[in-house]
Amino acid sequence: MYFDSSAKKLNLFKVIKPELKETKNLIVLSLPIVAQSVVGLGCWFVFFGFIDNLGDRALSITNIVRMIYLCLSIPCWGFSSGINTIVSNLIGQDKYDLVIPSIHKTILLCLSITAIISIPIILFPTAIMPYILGDSGNSSILEFAIPTIHLLSIILLFFVIGGIYFNGMAGTGATINGLFLQIFSAVAYLVIAYLIVNKKNSTVELAWTAEIYYWIIMIIFTLKYMYSKKWIHLKV
Repeated sequence: MYFDSSAKKLNLFKVIKPELKETKNLIVLSLPIVAQSVVGLGCWFVFFGFIDNLGDRALSITNIVRMIYLCLSIPCWGFSSGINTIVSNLIGQDKYDLVIPSIHKTILLCLSITAIISIPIILFPTAIMPYILGDSGNSSILEFAIPTIHLLSIILLFFVIGGIYFNGMAGTGATINGLFLQIFSAVAYLVIAYLIVNKKNSTVELAWTAEIYYWIIMIIFTLKYMYSKKWIHLKV
C-alpha cells in the first residue's frame, strides 16, 4: 500500500493533526447518549428489585418475560439506529420536510416486522418458548408468565413508536434534550412501578404495565419536541 502510487491520493500514511474543537463537540454530543444507557440499565435494576418484593415466582416470571421482550425488541433497536442515521442525513441535506415522514415510514415497517415475529410467540408461548429457553425448569414458570407475555403485545406497540421517535429526535442532535426526557420518564416509570408493586394483591402483569406508561410519556414529549420544529434551528 505504501509503494502503490494510486493509493497516495488517499493520504493513508499522513499524520492527522488532532482537531480539539471537533473532538470537544463530539464528546458533548455523545456523552448524553452514554448516560441514557446508564439510566436505562439502572431502571431495569431497580425494577427487578421492586419485583423481588412480590416473591421468587414473580422474579422468575419477570426474568422470562424480560428475555422474550429483549428478543422481540431486536427489530426495533435495528430500525431505531437506522432512523437515527436517516434523520441526520436528511438534515445534512436540508431536507427537513422529509424527517417526520421518514420516521412514520420506519415505524410502519418496524411494526410489520415486529408483528410477524411477535404474534406467534405471544399467542403460543408454551409451544414455542421451550425451544428457545431449553429444558431448564422454566416450563412450569412459563405457564404463570402467559398473562404478562400477552401484555407484551401492547408494550411492543408503544415501544416501537416511542423508540423510533426518540431515536429520530436523537438524530437531530438533541441528545441533551433526550437525556433529560429519559431521566424524567425513568423517574415516573419507577414511581408508577413502586406504587403498583406495593399495592395490595398486586401481580407481575400489573407491574409490567409501568412499561406502557413509560413509553406513553416518552411518546408525548418526543412528539411535542419534533412537531415544535425547534430542531431545525439546532446547531451541532
